[in-house]
Amino acid sequence: MKRPFQHAALAAIGLALAFLAGFGLFAWQSAARLSADGANLARVQRVLALLATLQASTYEAESHMRGHVLTGDPALLDSYRRAKDGVDARLAELRSTDAPSVERYERLIALGALLGRRFEGMAEAIALRGGRGGLAAVAAWEATGEGRRLDERVRAALTELQLHAEGERQASQTRITNSVNQAQGAALACSLAAMGIAGFALWRLQTVSAALRRARNETVDSTMGERRADSEWQRLFELALDAACLLDDEGRITRISAGGERLWGWSAQELTGRPAIEHALPEDQRRTEAQLAAITRGTAAQVLRNRWRRKDGSVVHLQWAAQWSPQDRSMVCVVRDISDSERLRTAVSRQVEALKSGRAELEQAVERADAAERLQAAFVAAVELALRLPAATLLARAGVLLHDDGATPPRQRVPLAALQAQAERLNEAVLDVLEYGALEADRVALVHEAFDVWEVLNETATRLRPEAERKGLGLALQLADDLGYARGDTRRVERLLRKLLHEAIAATAHGTVALHAKKQVREGNILIEVHDEAEATDDPAALFAPLLPAPDHAAGPSGTAPGPGLSVGLMLSQKLAQKMGGSLAARAGSERGRVFVLTLPTDEFKP
Repeated sequence: MKRPFQHAALAAIGLALAFLAGFGLFAWQSAARLSADGANLARVQRVLALLATLQASTYEAESHMRGHVLTGDPALLDSYRRAKDGVDARLAELRSTDAPSVERYERLIALGALLGRRFEGMAEAIALRGGRGGLAAVAAWEATGEGRRLDERVRAALTELQLHAEGERQASQTRITNSVNQAQGAALACSLAAMGIAGFALWRLQTVSAALRRARNETVDSTMGERRADSEWQRLFELALDAACLLDDEGRITRISAGGERLWGWSAQELTGRPAIEHALPEDQRRTEAQLAAITRGTAAQVLRNRWRRKDGSVVHLQWAAQWSPQDRSMVCVVRDISDSERLRTAVSRQVEALKSGRAELEQAVERADAAERLQAAFVAAVELALRLPAATLLARAGVLLHDDGATPPRQRVPLAALQAQAERLNEAVLDVLEYGALEADRVALVHEAFDVWEVLNETATRLRPEAERKGLGLALQLADDLGYARGDTRRVERLLRKLLHEAIAATAHGTVALHAKKQVREGNILIEVHDEAEATDDPAALFAPLLPAPDHAAGPSGTAPGPGLSVGLMLSQKLAQKMGGSLAARAGSERGRVFVLTLPTDEFKP
């Protein structure tokens, strides 16, 4: 009894020490997290202070600038310069301090650009005040509203940064509170654990004497226990559901349970004294005999399998668990019917073979798909080689002939201008087809970056305005002030917008082309709409349908069917929008014309 008691006591003490060590490690980790969270909280508070100082310096610079413009006081101009230097210093310190926050660092870069543009505007106002225009020139500049819009965007950017930093500060304070609570809980748990160890030791001292008394009683009753165990074994042998039997050292059955009679169909009298392998199938007899002899010698596993023929002639699969007893010179065997398991194993084997065959077919299908993808890539390359160079050459040749005043007669300039326009359309169509094929083959790597939506829309409209004015059309912009940032490939977004505006301008004979944009906060999208006044009778959604051969009555003014370049360009634009997580569709206008609807995902802070 002493040795089990010592083992139990040592195990209990070791478990308690492990428990204490675990809580100590947890407390150390909580302290480490507390230190890290404290440092992060100090950094975030510094960032908030710098943001407040930056905002105050910006407002101070704007105030001194306006005071100088109104009064012409040179002292206010010096104060403006000092405030501007303070803004630059706070912005640089903010970038250095807040470098660990990638999202805020990106916004700081954008904020620096906005502040630079705002201070450029202030410098322009100061220059106008000192020039000949005076206050009238400054008032005209203020009337454009550019300064007000930049101020609003700067304030919005600063507010966004402050909200994000405030959220991070609150999260750090919450983590610090949790770490303190966890450390206190760990200390309390360690104290309770120590008290538990002391109580356990006292309890074990009280139970030792009782254990010794029980050991004496067990020694006195050992003989009676052995008799009871033998009686229980006999009862278990007879009541076991599996077949149980005893074999002598020659492999003959000396005793069989009722479960064996039910399993094999032979009575105990018919099997007693007979070799255990007598009713095994002939092909299993030699192997079974060798395995039983090896178990007797102790040189083989104690589990074997064979097949028996029952008294009714049926075959049953058996699993024998055998144990040789050298003292009794007998082998105790427990036999179980595993026929259902064997049938299941056979069925599983067939399924495995079927899966292997299916896998081979799948690999062949994958190889065919890879071959098709390579063929598609080769086709796109062949199209690029066959069409891109001739189209570019034709466009360049038409441009040379059109601009060569000495070599081109005046009467040929109109056909050459039409030829150049057709060459431009052909070149654009070829480029669209090639890029669409590259997108379908996943050979175009899109850049996912944050960009200022208002700035991109305004710059794109500025580039397309001369084209609209040449046709005598108006180009109206209706952009919300809270557009903020979107995420996507900036270069391809600009190209997509140019295609939509170009299509709207080309389809509108007279009137106005409008560009609208607003933020959909709940959907997390930027909604951009291009309205035209095209005299279209077909469903605008058909512009994005797969290309089909043009009917004879669909010929254009020149007598030829419209080329597929425009439709492919719109399909390419729709594919690019989908690749960037957005969408592109078309619908009829409320009164006339069409509306192209483009959505792009926003890029917002997520505190």
